Amino acid sequence: MYPILTMLIRWFVRLFHRGSVHGMDTIPQEKGVIIVGNHASYLDPFYIGAFVPRKVQFMAKKSLFRFFLLRWLLKRLGAFPVDRDRTDLQSIKKALSILDQGEVVGLFPEGGIKQHPLTQLKHGAAYLSMKKNCPIVPIYIDGTDQALPKGRWYLKPTKISIRVGKIVKPPAEGTAKEKQAVISEQLLSQLQSLKGGSEW
Repeated sequence: MYPILTMLIRWFVRLFHRGSVHGMDTIPQEKGVIIVGNHASYLDPFYIGAFVPRKVQFMAKKSLFRFFLLRWLLKRLGAFPVDRDRTDLQSIKKALSILDQGEVVGLFPEGGIKQHPLTQLKHGAAYLSMKKNCPIVPIYIDGTDQALPKGRWYLKPTKISIRVGKIVKPPAEGTAKEKQAVISEQLLSQLQSLKGGSEW
């Protein structure tokens, strides 16, 4: 089901949104990897996940799983729920388990959809990277805030661009807190750079 759904999404983005994608070939093809993106629309996990050349299991806020059709789609795409209002140990254990199996976890470290994105990141991705010594791939998606703004339920044929940044790896030295801070700072810098288009 996953290959079929992602193929359909890719086809849709290419045709309906005139989508352009850059840098997917730089994503590591083996071992555990963390995908991190900006979050401007509910479309982001579907569109980013469809173009990543490995199956991505995204953390998604648990309230989305209340709706039957959306729950069905999210589960088919490998997503798992996270409670953003507290430290969700179950979702953290799930993410660590996925990385242990050499697979890909996706999350949005802004902590939700932001109207003015990329000013601050939560440390969840940095924590997972440090715990499992996994690389993080920053991905910026542009245009989804216009294609499906928060509160709207119909799509506009806005142009979509997806850009992959430089891989961020956990530093070799420092305390756990220092390492998390360094990783988060590098991620924020990469995403801001991608937002400005300077990587391309």
